[in-house]
Amino acid sequence: MTQMQTPPIPEAKKRVSLSSLIIFLVLAAWFVQLFVLSIGRFLEFNTRSAQWEPNYNLRAIREAQLNYRKAHGVFASGPDCFSLLGWEAEGFTQYTYYCGEDSIGSSGDAIRN
Repeated sequence: MTQMQTPPIPEAKKRVSLSSLIIFLVLAAWFVQLFVLSIGRFLEFNTRSAQWEPNYNLRAIREAQLNYRKAHGVFASGPDCFSLLGWEAEGFTQYTYYCGEDSIGSSGDAIRN
């Protein structure tokens, strides 16, 4: 007589699937946490990079004004202030820079009266 093989126990099957579900949920929560942290760091980097431009350009304008004052005894002003200083923004700027009646920047024409 041949012995019949018994089918696997359904409870053991449920335990395996439950443990794999728990592992999946733990890993999903971990990935979500990494995603949230990376978004925060990206926004922080984006803010720092946006602050870099005005700091750099305002320091350059200040140095140009100090050099102009050293050479001429007064600060540069008037409608051609940046031409007198010999300063020009490099590339596209996100901000508008004013010197006397002159302005350089992305929205200088929109702000002028």
